Amino acid sequence: SAGCISRVLFSPGVVEDLNPIGSNSYGVTTCETCAQNPCLNGGLCQEAHSAEGYACICPSGYSGTNCQELGEVCYAGACGGGRCVQSQGGYECMCPFGKTGKRCEKEINILEPAFSEDAFAAYPTPKAVAKLDVEMRLKPETIDDSILIYCAQANDGEGDFTSLAIRDKHLEFMFDAGSGPAVIRSEREIRVGEWINVTMWRDAQKAHLKINEDKPVHGRSPGSARGLNLQTPFYLGGTDPQRIRVNRIVGVKRGFKGCVSSLKLQNRKLNLLAEHTDSANVEDCSSAAPCQRDPCGRNGVCTDFGDGQFSCTCETGFTGKLCENEPTACNTRKPCKNGGKCRESPGNEYECLCLMGYGGKDCEKTVTVETEAYIAKSGYIELPRSMLPHHSEDLPEKVAFKITTTDRNGLLFFHGPPETMDGAGMDHFTIALVDGYVTVSYELGNGPASIKWDKYPISDGVQHRVLVVRTGKTATVQVDESNVAYGEAGGILRRLNAAGNIYIGGAPALRRMTGGAHSVGLSACIKELQIGETKPVNFAKMAVQGIAVGKCDDEMWQPRAN
Repeated sequence: SAGCISRVLFSPGVVEDLNPIGSNSYGVTTCETCAQNPCLNGGLCQEAHSAEGYACICPSGYSGTNCQELGEVCYAGACGGGRCVQSQGGYECMCPFGKTGKRCEKEINILEPAFSEDAFAAYPTPKAVAKLDVEMRLKPETIDDSILIYCAQANDGEGDFTSLAIRDKHLEFMFDAGSGPAVIRSEREIRVGEWINVTMWRDAQKAHLKINEDKPVHGRSPGSARGLNLQTPFYLGGTDPQRIRVNRIVGVKRGFKGCVSSLKLQNRKLNLLAEHTDSANVEDCSSAAPCQRDPCGRNGVCTDFGDGQFSCTCETGFTGKLCENEPTACNTRKPCKNGGKCRESPGNEYECLCLMGYGGKDCEKTVTVETEAYIAKSGYIELPRSMLPHHSEDLPEKVAFKITTTDRNGLLFFHGPPETMDGAGMDHFTIALVDGYVTVSYELGNGPASIKWDKYPISDGVQHRVLVVRTGKTATVQVDESNVAYGEAGGILRRLNAAGNIYIGGAPALRRMTGGAHSVGLSACIKELQIGETKPVNFAKMAVQGIAVGKCDDEMWQPRAN
């Protein structure tokens, strides 16, 4: 038989990419997925690592897998501080907590979260290997099949999971620790508009589900597996369809439509308004005056301004819109001067992330930085994107600098999407250290290309010179005066479309901007940075901003080992 295979799943979460084709093969060729040109309306087809085996580059005004949809496409800032998602006929916005409207342009006070089919709130993953205890109060607006709670081992719908869903007008509590699912179904039907208290409890293989004061419904998981391995965020009201595939055993993907007034997880009451780590399209359900809901924690005093507006006056040391932040060295002492940002450290200590031009423990010193700078692991220098304009796909783009560091891992240089956007799959140009070796990656829309200069690591505290040149799909990397490492991206696209500024040594939202590829910056002394054919960059004159940046020759800024 004949056909195409791109990836093989050997076990949950372990995927083997079959491209490029290995050296030991017979009768195997590349898959010509673009031979029939499935792209409509003048779209350009290119081979890609996708479910279809190709990706269409659509002309302006068209979108969709095959450019079949007429409508506007996502662009930077389309949704304000929200996330832009391509949809049939255009795009939709996933608005964060406190924002609503077609383009997330309106502010709302959320006292009691209300969910619709495309809404969710995510909270930190519970430590629930042996036991899980969840209590919540909810009111369904409809009793259609939907997800109330979901947490799993993996994003791809494989492995362990636990869930609470509405199925056929009943609540259904499920979990699978690896030897088959336990399914515990409520005896009573739930009703539209009725507030109910729900408890879902699990201890190893045993579990029960309880509604109000009804008799608990008991169940048990099959097999011998007892430990529940949960790794994803704890999703309430629905899941993030851009990141999560719900386990097929759950049998429902649509989000819950209704209100949730309280959630207790592992015997601790969560502040639904303040403790979420991610969210989309959550509205307000409360019809009561805001202060009647006692939104201000820690004995804060609520003041009602009318029209749903309120403010909290917090006790000394407590901060936050709802007084949710406990007293710390940062919010009681406010030690960081000259605009420095205070960050908590263990033992009620603190660290000041100083604006560029200032240094010292409390940012009390003036620091002059020109063509060389020490950047702390928690810092970065931001430069204007105009320094690397990408006007032509045929002109070489050069980045050169001298570096001294003892860090083995971290981001050195990044040009990609703006700070507010998720960088997964987006165009970028990145230089980083991976286990001490200089590694370059770039994405032009053809799939990521990566080059590792593997002669020797440079995290030895000795100064090294790094030169990276990208021309269209190809790039070279050279360290010191050694041999050059070469790489090339696949596909036909040659131009880098990066809308954000340039970042050196880190970035303000590093994990999000790099699509999860990098999570830490680099403690390093950077000298004589050249971008293009310009002279070495004068950071004091050219930087948009800088955080935790000092002089290389100052004792307090010397590189430290990890």
